[in-house]
Amino acid sequence: WNDSEYKKFLSVDANACQSGPLREGRSLDPLCTEEQDLEGNQFPTMPEHKVSANLTFMWNIAELDWTLTTSYLYTDESWADAFNNPELDKIESYDVWNLRLAVSDADRVWRAEAFVRNLEDDREITGRGRPSTVTGNAQVDLQNPRVMGVNLEYNF
Repeated sequence: WNDSEYKKFLSVDANACQSGPLREGRSLDPLCTEEQDLEGNQFPTMPEHKVSANLTFMWNIAELDWTLTTSYLYTDESWADAFNNPELDKIESYDVWNLRLAVSDADRVWRAEAFVRNLEDDREITGRGRPSTVTGNAQVDLQNPRVMGVNLEYNF
């Protein structure tokens, strides 16, 4: 649990001015000229809740050691900027599941592992930038797509 917020902070949101009123020819808009009181706003990239859980099962069959692991990560909604502008800065909550199955011989001479990251193949927004003052386009960061793979290990 993270309860981060500004207690006393005044600032002008020049980027919001560039991407809003200034683009519309309103250079004297209060958003461009006056400080904003950010008291009570959440810190950027600081979700209130972030939870992770791992569950691992280990067993032995036919002199082979097996391990099955699943992991889950939940990240609560957060803000990309101190101004907490819902149109420009909000990052919605997201989660991700991962899965891993490994097998090795009892002496640990060799090991094989199959894994899946982002099991559900969600492409949620995990970060965002403000719109460009030139093009008006905004950058967003997405979760990596589903990745599947195999790791092989042999110890000499």
